[in-house]
Formats: sequence, structure tokens, C-alpha cells
Amino acid sequence: MPMRAKHPCAHFSCYTGIPATDKYCEAHASLHKEDYPRRHPEYQAMYNTARWKKLRAWQLHQQPVCERCGKLADTAHHRVDHHGDNELFYSVDNLESLCRACHDKHHGKTTAWGKGNAVLRTVIALIVNRLCSRA
Repeated sequence: MPMRAKHPCAHFSCYTGIPATDKYCEAHASLHKEDYPRRHPEYQAMYNTARWKKLRAWQLHQQPVCERCGKLADTAHHRVDHHGDNELFYSVDNLESLCRACHDKHHGKTTAWGKGNAVLRTVIALIVNRLCSRA
């Protein structure tokens, strides 16, 4: 049986080759332990049901744009945390369509690139200004 190809670590700017089944190399796995498992692994099985997948698809079909910013939505978000409650989990009235950015903002998530993006823009602007002032 052929071996699966390695891919780079998902940590920003790390190019260490790792097995296809992993997301981060050993050096960065501990920095991203919040990425997996999810905060509430006991609820994860609910997201794998055919009923949820159909409901999610229905929600995104009914409301294809993000209800917060107007971009294309890709996430069916629970307005009220369900905490494993089937009635809240499968309630159509408890769902809203969100884009990834608005969903991550709601949950306080940012990527390593997102955190540094403003800083990076500032540094680039400073470098460009300095280079332009020398000319």
C-alpha cells in the first residue's frame, strides 16, 4: 500500500513535513490544542447526523448571505448555545447564516495571520514610507 504524501504544518510560516493525518508538527501541536478537540466534544456527534446536515443545508439555502455583513454565508450558527439540547439544536428559529469571518468574530477566534494582519500592514506602510522618503 502506498504511503500518503506529507504536507506542511498548518502553523503560520512552518513548513515542516508531517503525515497527512496530522494538522500540526510536534513543535506546534501544543500551541494549537484549542483547535482540536472542540470545546464540547460531547456535542460533536450531533453535527455529524444526517438530520443536522440537512438542516444546515436548508438554512444556507434559505438565507445564503451572512446576516451580519452580507457576504456569502457558509456557516449555520446557533443563536443560543444548545448545550446538547436536541430541541435547541434542531430549532430553525435558533439558526442564522454567517460567513466564516463573522462566525469566528462571534466566537472570539482569530487566525495567526488575522492577528498579525494589522501589524503587518503597519510595518509594510512604515517600510514603504521610509523607502519613499529616501528617494
